[in-house]
Amino acid sequence: MEPKLVPLSFTESAVINIPLDSLWPRLKLRDISKFYTAIKRSEVVESGPEQRDRVKWYFEDGTVLEQVVVECSDDEHCSSFVIVNVEPWGLPYAGAGSTIRAYPVTSGSAEGSTLVQWSAHYPDGVGDEVIADARQKRREGLADLAKAAENWRSSK
Repeated sequence: MEPKLVPLSFTESAVINIPLDSLWPRLKLRDISKFYTAIKRSEVVESGPEQRDRVKWYFEDGTVLEQVVVECSDDEHCSSFVIVNVEPWGLPYAGAGSTIRAYPVTSGSAEGSTLVQWSAHYPDGVGDEVIADARQKRREGLADLAKAAENWRSSK
């Protein structure tokens, strides 16, 4: 039987019903726990220059991710970060990278909203259970972001 091939890169996306200018400041690594309900708590381990923070996320399921921002551009509405430590899976999972990008929706029924893409790339050797968990966590995070955006819109 041939081994099951698991894609090591993927992107999840959602249209969020809030303008880019209002949404982008809330998508920083240190602030994601403010809307993402699967994160029980978050801790800024180190605040770096140019928004290059080192942050730990403590998930409800017991997973702990320590990540560092490697690139952040307010002009491009893009932030990339890598996992430097993870519990319980350990070092094979470390080195995985994520990028969050946001784009204004400029036409159609969602005009004035924001398209958010949350992509990931994992090193060779990561099992399909890790990829499935990561996909699910990003989908949940984007769904939570959409719900939070509705609250932000109504609180204006």
